Amino acid sequence: MEDLRKRIWQGIALRRAGVMTVVVEVQREWQRRPYDKKIKRTKRFMVHDPNDAAKVGGRVEFRECRPISKRKRWIIVEPKIENRK
Repeated sequence: MEDLRKRIWQGIALRRAGVMTVVVEVQREWQRRPYDKKIKRTKRFMVHDPNDAAKVGGRVEFRECRPISKRKRWIIVEPKIENRK
């Protein structure tokens, strides 16, 4: 049974980083008070990809898991398949 309290994030796969690892970039945006200035921040995560299903440039959904290595604490839930014509 999956733990529902674990965070699930979405991002874009930037590059392959070794065997079964993908670097995923997550961008978030919010507005500051009192002037409503929009602020963008990006963060990169090392994500475990056991099936090598993620494609570079594609959208990826990942969640927290137990520590797999020094920097990997995330695992891919499912890669998003986009039909581009």
